Amino acid sequence: MTPTFSPRLRSIAVIAGLTLAVSTLPTDGTPTSFGGHADGNDVDVVGTSGSDSSDSVADPHDTKKPALPATTEYRRLSSSWCASSTNPAVVAVCKVWFLVATETTDCAAATLLFVRHREIDPDGTPGPWSEYEPAETQPTCTVTIDDIDHALTRDFATVHLAPPPLTVQPATPDVLINVPVIVHTTATPQTLTTTVLDTPVDIEATPTRYTWNFHDGPTRTTTTPGHPYPTSDIQHTYASPGPTTITLTTTWTVRFRVHGQTTWHDATGTATTTSPTHHLTVVTRTTHLVEDPLDP
Repeated sequence: MTPTFSPRLRSIAVIAGLTLAVSTLPTDGTPTSFGGHADGNDVDVVGTSGSDSSDSVADPHDTKKPALPATTEYRRLSSSWCASSTNPAVVAVCKVWFLVATETTDCAAATLLFVRHREIDPDGTPGPWSEYEPAETQPTCTVTIDDIDHALTRDFATVHLAPPPLTVQPATPDVLINVPVIVHTTATPQTLTTTVLDTPVDIEATPTRYTWNFHDGPTRTTTTPGHPYPTSDIQHTYASPGPTTITLTTTWTVRFRVHGQTTWHDATGTATTTSPTHHLTVVTRTTHLVEDPLDP
């Protein structure tokens, strides 16, 4: 049911968790009501006033009863709406406010409150709406940098980083017992753009640690990705024959920025990726003395 407020000079309507301050309500006893709906960071709030003596006015999105014509409409909108406006004055105000909100504070996303008006003819026919005008002097921060950081740290699994390839030498399905196996990878920083808390965010992930699991003892962690033969620096020697696997887990440090901004922020947590498992079999080979050289 749409909340109804007694007429007074100043009222507060709470819609979808956001507080809307209205300072231009009628003081002559005219009934005033509000209805609204939310979509992501955008909130539409319609304020109506008229001569109907009923104690409530229908939400414009509620089909159960007709709504009275609205004379005032408030919209709390995100920067995406501001950018798409065809009103140069609105675009200019949005640009300035959002730069102030997002570049000089810890704010990642902000909304602005706009208002427009129209007259209702005596026969009840509504006139044209006026242009939207700012209804407040400062934007409202809806998502902070800390909010983005906490969400990223909690949901790093949803950040789709490509695991680096695991390379094993020799590249044969069988390796010899007591002969070193060489491992290395080629990991480079990755950048991507994703959406966090309905906010577009650029992410840069840099590999910093590599954990090698040879599945016959403790894992080994290095800060370098290793190198191929003949300059190899990460090796492992198997002492027992049989099938086994090698896995690589890479740890990434992450920094982020709100898309379109220039300031980067270090994420509190780290992300990890696991490369496809390499399967191999450790085998033994026995040497034999022969009387004559083998044919080539």
